[in-house]
Amino acid sequence: MSLRDLMQSHAASVFLNTDHFAEAVEHRPGGSSQSETVTAVVTIDPPTVSRERGDARVFTPSIQVLGSVNVNAASVWVIRGDQYGTERIAPVDEAGMRMVELKRNATNQGGKR
Repeated sequence: MSLRDLMQSHAASVFLNTDHFAEAVEHRPGGSSQSETVTAVVTIDPPTVSRERGDARVFTPSIQVLGSVNVNAASVWVIRGDQYGTERIAPVDEAGMRMVELKRNATNQGGKR
């Protein structure tokens, strides 16, 4: 087994373990009403003040999912009861994980929050 295989295996067994770092989130691929539950590492830090943006409050939540999860720009995520849209999708890293930056208050195709 290669180092890359070991890292991918550990990413799934440790980081995506809901008893350790991860939690179950609802994923609506393409913003559709059909959803799937995926396991993700969720990072939602409090908003910060950005002097570069004229003292604007900057809020950049993100999740990490396995690279095999079908993520696209229209994906909607429901995390802890709040709905988020997809802001930016990073390439799959060496450990087989993909970071997805989120934006708040996404709407689904029905226009409901």
